[in-house]
Amino acid sequence: MRRARLMEFRSHFSDLQSSESLLLPRGVVFHVPPRNVSSITIYSWLMSALVGNINIIRVSSSSSPELDTIIRLYNDLVESWPGPMRTNTLIIRFEHNDDVTRRLSALADVRVIWGGDDTVNRLRAIPLAPAAKEVTFPDRHSLAVISASRYSGAEPSERDRLTGRFYNDLFWFDQTACSSPRVLVWLGPETVCREASADFLQRLSSYITRSGYNAALGAELKKRAFSCAAILDQGVTSYQRFGNELTVLDLPKLETLTRAHCGGGLLFQHCTSDWDELVRFVARRDQTLTYYGLSPGELSHFARKLNGRGIDRIVPVGQALNFDYIWDGYDLLQEFTRRTHIVADRHEDTYAHAK
Repeated sequence: MRRARLMEFRSHFSDLQSSESLLLPRGVVFHVPPRNVSSITIYSWLMSALVGNINIIRVSSSSSPELDTIIRLYNDLVESWPGPMRTNTLIIRFEHNDDVTRRLSALADVRVIWGGDDTVNRLRAIPLAPAAKEVTFPDRHSLAVISASRYSGAEPSERDRLTGRFYNDLFWFDQTACSSPRVLVWLGPETVCREASADFLQRLSSYITRSGYNAALGAELKKRAFSCAAILDQGVTSYQRFGNELTVLDLPKLETLTRAHCGGGLLFQHCTSDWDELVRFVARRDQTLTYYGLSPGELSHFARKLNGRGIDRIVPVGQALNFDYIWDGYDLLQEFTRRTHIVADRHEDTYAHAK
């Protein structure tokens, strides 16, 4: 939401238009946020508001302190500013109520649903107007890939910076954000991968200690129970625990991973030298791949081999949570607009000459 970033959005939006093709507001956009990261709905609201829509945002009474702070700041702003934001956004706080949701959905030209698969399926049963559209953000899964040889060849200071960036990806929102990595894949020969992993995890553990992050007791107990189940059901061969904050489970095969996850600092780890194994593993649910030590050519080749089956974002380690106008494969600036095509009259010159 920084000014410089908004200027980039404006430039991109301008490039999408021409004298023959205009992007105009769709009308009313109804936003339904998730419970785990309720403040994320502010991003879809921002994209929609920037292109001129009227916005209705449903907020749960159990929303986060962060979202409450944003709402308070917004209310303070519109009280002192007579601009359009004062009348084009309505924030409504209510618990699950299908009747209210049905009434709001009937008003919407676009409905945006953030949440798990169950939430998306439940709300999809509530109809929209025939000409309305829906943008959904269901359950997603993300992973990180690190070149073992590049990591091993990096200076200690660079390794420390990488672990700091990885920490941010992992622990903001307690690993419940859809783009937080839940699997760490090391690419390279087995011996090099193991050495790189041991060094990386020790540095990450030290960084966690220095950061002062402390896992809640409930989260730690949940991780232990989840780990026991994963050892029994998913072929986990190694259990490493770095205090209450970080648990690492080694997988000999990615294909045994179910993608169920408890959050709170639990990482599945896998070593491979075969890109194709990673290609076979990726499914439609996989959203973000964070990487270190891989070339643009390698990443492009990997994405092309997936052929759209999964992975909507490929970003460097440390940028997993950086929101953009392109999210989950949607260009939100286009999703929240209607394109009006204007065809010039090719006979205009002829008419003028005849007159």
